[in-house]
Amino acid sequence: MIGSLVILLTIAIQALVLNQAAHWIDRWALRLLPRRGDPARLALLMAGAVWVLFAMTLQVWLWALLLLKLGALHTLESAIYFALVVFTTVGFGDLILPPDWRLLSGMIGADGLLIFGWSTAFMVELVRRLRGGP
Repeated sequence: MIGSLVILLTIAIQALVLNQAAHWIDRWALRLLPRRGDPARLALLMAGAVWVLFAMTLQVWLWALLLLKLGALHTLESAIYFALVVFTTVGFGDLILPPDWRLLSGMIGADGLLIFGWSTAFMVELVRRLRGGP
């Protein structure tokens, strides 16, 4: 139950941050692209990547803080490390959750997979729009 709630929160974070990023990039694209061309495209693409990484950082921290609050991990460093490794679906296995909380590992991984897919779609659409595609 708690894992599902956190997934809903990460979805909300992703939606809010990417929506804000799209509005910000659209506003700056109208100002910069007609005058600056390719350097502006590069800057806006980099800004899009920063927005995506900002959202993912918030999401990993959310999972890490939950793991600390539940007592599944005992240090902030280990909680962030575990959440990041599982969220990115790398899953080294050098740090695992106690049996009572191990199902959260799968939920963190599934959440990360969803968020990375969504972020990829955002970046692909950004490139398409910056290149003037349909």
